[in-house]
Order: sequence, then C-alpha cells, then structure tokens
Amino acid sequence: MNIRYKTKPCSHCGHTNKTLTLSDRHWICPKCDTEHDRDINAVINIKQADLAA
Repeated sequence: MNIRYKTKPCSHCGHTNKTLTLSDRHWICPKCDTEHDRDINAVINIKQADLAA
C-alpha cells in the first residue's frame, strides 16, 4: 500500500485538499466542514485503505 499523500484526502467525505502544506497541522475540509488533525486523518485514511484491500 502506498501511504504517500494520505494526509490530504478528508477521511470523512474523501475530498482531496490540494492546498495543504507541511505546516498545516489542523485543517477543515472545505466540502464537508469536518475538522482534522493532519496525522490522525492520515492514520484513518491508511486504515480505511487497508480494510478495503
């Protein structure tokens, strides 16, 4: 599984926030307004990808 770029997709709705930079530690999805911690969001996305495989 490629774990690169797992911080940018919203783990709630799947929208990819292409404007995130490495310094953006917390962000709000512009599509569904879900608030994210960058690292926790990445872990959720990795887990979801692993379960789907």
